Amino acid sequence: MKKKSPKILICGGGTGGHVYPAIAIADALKKRLLEMDRLGIFLFIGAKYHMEMEKVPQAGYDIKGLWISGFPEKISKEIFVFILKVINSCKESRKIIRSFRPDVVIGTGGYVSGIPLCLAYGYKIPIFVQEQNTRPGYTNIKVGGYCAKKVFVAFEESLVFFSKNKTIVTGNPVRSEFLSPLPSREKACQKFGLNPNRPIILSIGGSHGARSINNGWIKGVNRLVDKDIQLLWQVGKPDFEKIRNNPGCQHPNIRFREFINDVRMAYVAADVVVSRAGGLAISELAVLGKPCLLIPLPWSAEDHQFINANAVVNKKAAFMIRNEEIDEKLIDTVIYMLNNQAMRQTLSKNILAISTPNAVHTIAEEVINYL
Repeated sequence: MKKKSPKILICGGGTGGHVYPAIAIADALKKRLLEMDRLGIFLFIGAKYHMEMEKVPQAGYDIKGLWISGFPEKISKEIFVFILKVINSCKESRKIIRSFRPDVVIGTGGYVSGIPLCLAYGYKIPIFVQEQNTRPGYTNIKVGGYCAKKVFVAFEESLVFFSKNKTIVTGNPVRSEFLSPLPSREKACQKFGLNPNRPIILSIGGSHGARSINNGWIKGVNRLVDKDIQLLWQVGKPDFEKIRNNPGCQHPNIRFREFINDVRMAYVAADVVVSRAGGLAISELAVLGKPCLLIPLPWSAEDHQFINANAVVNKKAAFMIRNEEIDEKLIDTVIYMLNNQAMRQTLSKNILAISTPNAVHTIAEEVINYL
């Protein structure tokens, strides 16, 4: 008798912090089902015009896009557009769920996941939720708290937001390439045109870049060049032209990209990583044991990035500066870190100790056991 192919609907997106965990979970489920001689059928739901509409198909999965956005910050005429988006997304989500008929729905956060998860619950389809940050997002708190069969959290600090009997601390699921054997530093440096014999900073400001961090580098780039420090810099689309046309950023030691697709290779090349403090970014840094300077996004919901970073700093596993301290402290801090090898080794050891390389396998097993 032929085994039934389970249908798995995954919804989440808006940023890499929601998209990449979703892809990692799908990859782990697909692999585990194949080991059981079963072929999983996967479909993603994302927000139109966001990165998931490109990244998910690149990973080999189908995706449907919803016309949806977050609630307007100010009460204005945009509220009427938002209401239209909600109505349209409800209609499209209902159509997707009725057509696909999933056996299980997994949400990884972001405003795009709320409506499909609520509709799935109404259709009595089992729901699982994965939360990347110490302070969960509104969608995951409400939907995960009331509707989910299981909630997978990355940090113990998140347990207070969910029912204990259905919440599991797994850590964040990282992409499979982060768990495979690493290339040599020389090969990674060669990929980006860097000299492996000189210090290297990697700056990752999130999938869309970070203007305040970018401005900090622009103001301090001459100091890096004077000390023969190399900067591999993900600048994001909004600032790319400005930086490309800035004479101070044209030195061979400064390598900037709009987006770094092979971020694992970039991590391998770097001596120090400067990053925002999203839950997934921290988990990737931890799995690779990278010394890092965290700069929390100041307007993240409920200041969750500061809470994320503070949890790591308290374990002596990272340095942190606030966004408003960038001009004053960014360059001095990275130079200090590069000049202190013993301290970098301690940071590397401590952040590696909080890594959770088995997170994605734990999540996959829980879902499959339910199926």
